[in-house]
Amino acid sequence: MKKSKELTGERVMKTRCCLSILAAAAVWSAAQRSEASDGIEWTYEICNGAAMVTGGKFPPNKSEVVVPSFLGGCPVRGVGRLLFCGCGTLKRVGIPESVVSIGDSSFYGCVGLMEVVLPSSVTNIGEFAFCECRGITNVVIGTNVTVIGRSAFDRCCRLAGVTIPDGVERIERCAFNGCRAMTNLVIGNGVKYIGGGAFESCDRLTSVAIPDSVEEIGDCAFEGCTAMTNLVIGKSVKHIGSDAFRDCAALTELLLPGRVKKIGMQAFMGCKSLANVEIGSGTTDIGLFAFLNCGSVRSAVLPGASLGLSVDCLTNLVISPGCRSIANSAFKYAKSLRSVSIPDSVICIGYSAFERCENLSDMAIPAGVMEIGEGAFRGCRGPKNLVIPGGVKRIGDRAFAGCESITSVVIEEGVTNVGEYAFRGCSGLRSVTIPDSVTCIGDAAFQECSGLMAIELPDHPVDIGQGAFAGCDGLTSLTIPSGMAVVGCGAFERCRGLTSLTISQGVTNIGKSAFISCRGIVQLSLPPHIAEIGELAFAGCDGLTDVTVPSGDIGKAAFESCNSLTNVVILSGVRKIGESAFHGCRKLAKATMCEGVESIGTFAFEGCESLMEIRIPTSVTDIWQYAFVGCKTLEEVNIPDGVRNVWHEAFVGCHGLKKVTVGRDVKFIAHKAFYACISLADVYYRGRSCPDACDDIYWNTPTNLVSHVRSLPVAVGLKRLFGGEMTWHGRKIVRDVGNE
Repeated sequence: MKKSKELTGERVMKTRCCLSILAAAAVWSAAQRSEASDGIEWTYEICNGAAMVTGGKFPPNKSEVVVPSFLGGCPVRGVGRLLFCGCGTLKRVGIPESVVSIGDSSFYGCVGLMEVVLPSSVTNIGEFAFCECRGITNVVIGTNVTVIGRSAFDRCCRLAGVTIPDGVERIERCAFNGCRAMTNLVIGNGVKYIGGGAFESCDRLTSVAIPDSVEEIGDCAFEGCTAMTNLVIGKSVKHIGSDAFRDCAALTELLLPGRVKKIGMQAFMGCKSLANVEIGSGTTDIGLFAFLNCGSVRSAVLPGASLGLSVDCLTNLVISPGCRSIANSAFKYAKSLRSVSIPDSVICIGYSAFERCENLSDMAIPAGVMEIGEGAFRGCRGPKNLVIPGGVKRIGDRAFAGCESITSVVIEEGVTNVGEYAFRGCSGLRSVTIPDSVTCIGDAAFQECSGLMAIELPDHPVDIGQGAFAGCDGLTSLTIPSGMAVVGCGAFERCRGLTSLTISQGVTNIGKSAFISCRGIVQLSLPPHIAEIGELAFAGCDGLTDVTVPSGDIGKAAFESCNSLTNVVILSGVRKIGESAFHGCRKLAKATMCEGVESIGTFAFEGCESLMEIRIPTSVTDIWQYAFVGCKTLEEVNIPDGVRNVWHEAFVGCHGLKKVTVGRDVKFIAHKAFYACISLADVYYRGRSCPDACDDIYWNTPTNLVSHVRSLPVAVGLKRLFGGEMTWHGRKIVRDVGNE
């Protein structure tokens, strides 16, 4: 591909040269002068007492030419544009001391030219001046030259060496591009700028010393110098362009001075032998893929600038002394990195700075660090013992997530916020110290830290985020201190190894799913002034056998599927038993509700198939639908005075239920309230008459069921059967003298 590009460039250049010749002829013809010298008819122009050679009639096969010192009595100051362009037989040319300028393309394509000696009087070498002079083996550049023009010696493929004198300030783009025979290069101490592609594809060049005077190295300046083993970059260089040293495959060491501000994209890409890299702290911008495919880099001193994917084989890293900040994604995906030394000068570690450095285990956070960004060390192995200095106010989200080798975390006093997912999945973590300064532990901050065995929480209000300690299976003992009023949603869910839980008296709110599936908890003592037990708070706590709830609302499914729970006492401070509160507690045998409970929610005791005794207080006003569905062993229910409504299917499927007493305040019994109570024999109504009810309240109950009431007034729903008996909703109804 590169060869075809070169050929295309050749054709374009030759076309341009031909057009330039025609244009030049049109301009010069009016002022042309001529004079014979050494058998050659020279044409020239005179301006301000100086002659510019513009052309000549050269004899066929002329191999040696000497440009005259004077023409028209005036000193020759310039070799004009295209003067010898395409003179394939020309081998040597003499240029007098009077000449100060070599014009653009003046020797372009002189393929037989073997040597060029430029006198000290020359100050400027024009663009393409000696381009494609493929026979040149040696060039002597005068000491007064200040600019070597673009492509001046481009593709001089036999040029073995060049010394650029101290007077030269600029080496323009592609000046020595494709000089494939070049083995020796000396760049003078006055050069300030090396243009793009200036020495590109000089693939025999082994050593380059860039002097202290140089400030900028252009794009592709030394790209493809595949034999280069030694490179010295001067201390004044501030900018290294994109691809500047790309594919310098033999280069083994790179030492960049502290003044380099920017390294362009792919600048050292493909330097396959590069083993040691040192970049000063002054570098703030390192382009994407700058060191990609540098497969031998093992050790480096680098700034905190962004490197993207450019350090893929780095194993040991030292951040340059004096560096203040490690940039976002600076060393992301450096999968071979094992060791990082961060200097005390660093105050900020950017987001994803070392993310997915999956072998990084040797590192420490300096005491002066004030910011650890999101995902800064995510997916690293991590050190065994990690200390977060107190100057870090907030540990970024996912900062250490998945660091499986961390066993101990000490968060020093001063840190106030542990970000979301900050230590999630640190499966090797055994202990964590959280100081009193912490006020917020983010969602899932320590989630799935399955090895965490102990934690001491601050004794003051701390916002514990959702799932902050979820899945910490190694946690066996936990105390919620009195200063922490709220236990956050899902804070300790799935802590399956938790056997001892102490909730201190100051705690008022247990959030949704706070302890769901904590199967090891056997005993639970709730503080007396609890205001709310959230939805699913203790659901699936299979080890729990006995619960006393002193106060507050019991949320939806709060104790759902506590399969070992046998006894529940709900004290007078509780107002509401939420939907499915004890749903599926299959071993629950006794439930005692003290005065104060006002509502038994939908599905509250559904599926409590071992429930034999239930005490409902007079403070209850509603028994909601499906409240006791499937309580198969419940034999007797006393619906006390105070209850006004028994809603539909409240006692569906209570197969063992034999006797029901309905309080005098019950006004309405909804449809199928006692559906499929196949053992029900007697229903006693303590009121003077039966309450309003749907026709189907006794569906699928025994036909010999008797309703007992104090009096039998004529009312809707009463029917007289043959034999003098009265029925009520399809079942016999009798006057119960015992209720007088």
